[in-house]
Amino acid sequence: MKKILSILMILVLLGGFAFAQEEAAPAKKEAPASVAVDKAKKADFATTAGGLSTVVTGSASVTWGIDLVAKTHGFKNATSAFVIIPFFGGKADGVTGEAPVFAEISAATRSVGGAKVNAASITLAKLHFYGAYIDVLKPGFGINFANMFQPVIEVNGHGALFAPSFSGQGLTIGYANADLMGLNVGLKFASNGPWDDYGTPADPTTTPPTPAVPGKNSQYGMGIDFGMAYEKLVGVDLGWNMTFNHPRYTTGAATGSGIYTNFGIGLSSSPVEGLKIGLGFDGEYDSTKVAPAKNFAYDFALTASYRWIDMSFNWVNKGTGNLNMHFGFDSKDLVDGLKASFKFNMFDLTNISAATYKTLPMGIGLKVAYTYGFAEVMSITPHMGMYMETNNGAANDFAMAYDIGLDFVPVPHATVSINWEHGATNADKYSGKYLGENMISSNILATGGGAKLLTLGLKLDF
Repeated sequence: MKKILSILMILVLLGGFAFAQEEAAPAKKEAPASVAVDKAKKADFATTAGGLSTVVTGSASVTWGIDLVAKTHGFKNATSAFVIIPFFGGKADGVTGEAPVFAEISAATRSVGGAKVNAASITLAKLHFYGAYIDVLKPGFGINFANMFQPVIEVNGHGALFAPSFSGQGLTIGYANADLMGLNVGLKFASNGPWDDYGTPADPTTTPPTPAVPGKNSQYGMGIDFGMAYEKLVGVDLGWNMTFNHPRYTTGAATGSGIYTNFGIGLSSSPVEGLKIGLGFDGEYDSTKVAPAKNFAYDFALTASYRWIDMSFNWVNKGTGNLNMHFGFDSKDLVDGLKASFKFNMFDLTNISAATYKTLPMGIGLKVAYTYGFAEVMSITPHMGMYMETNNGAANDFAMAYDIGLDFVPVPHATVSINWEHGATNADKYSGKYLGENMISSNILATGGGAKLLTLGLKLDF
């Protein structure tokens, strides 16, 4: 009886956390039940109660910065936390998955509004029960298997060139077993809104009169995610989602009908050591679209990497269709202590013309860092990054920005940093004005020399 009460209590707890959640990202393959937590952190920060280990990890940081162009300065804070709570049975360490019943909860701060105020949100709230799991955050109804490469500067990831999706509020019920060829299957249910979204009534007293806005409720969607892999030879990920009455689901209108579904498949293989090959396909069918919009649209991608080098090709059959390419290098373990990477992206290669671009849309990034450890626990890491792109700004210029810095670890779990940025960049944006975007927001080659920012920071990991 106590076990049943424990489970009911954590369901209530997770349900409460769900009200502060972030919007779900496009569908991704779930981690197996053996949660991937840094074992070194687990050893340092696990707390024990009744023979069960609770894993708590996260960070808190404060940074002071001065903008030498805008003549502004001030402090910025950021925090994050990740918790695994075992309830009963087994060794319950969360890392190896030996706890048959445990919960994962993750929270982070983010900047919101024009004032950049930090707001906390729950990004993960999941209960595991002997391989089965219940995720009480909003399910993701997106398909995104063919987005094989990201912008040069990636922080949270860019929305895919083509990632059909819809949103809703609901839950995911699934089963994951790392020992059964990595099996992970999840069944998602959602409504277009809560029962108490009644909309807003019309207001004829305003000028012009304000029309009524229907509430979003009483319409449903569902989806299935599936993943499995046979050792390293072949991995398969599948996804399918649909709404039962698309116009009413998306707008809350009282009438209308139409079919909407999205689906995709991702294949991966590593036939020899160091070689990885991937193929992805995403599709969408929407019966409510009218010409010139396409009822059926799709994209596919092919990627290959061997040790330190990777290449990707992506074709999007949406609108006029376009071809995108990526080449990259990552030093990985090539030299001990060294981290070096190079990215070269080219976009819209089938639509290059003077009317659309001044020159080939592309972005280039180079990052180098070297960590030197001493006195057993201390380390120092100088690092630099350089970024370039074409078709920047209104004049479609060639643009450049760079940053250099130094990180110092005086004691474990504490990092002191100093950074200098000349020019400014936009993370998670494509380059070369592809899709109207630029990754460089302040060009050091432009008149005035671009933005200049100096920051000093302290970060504590726990």
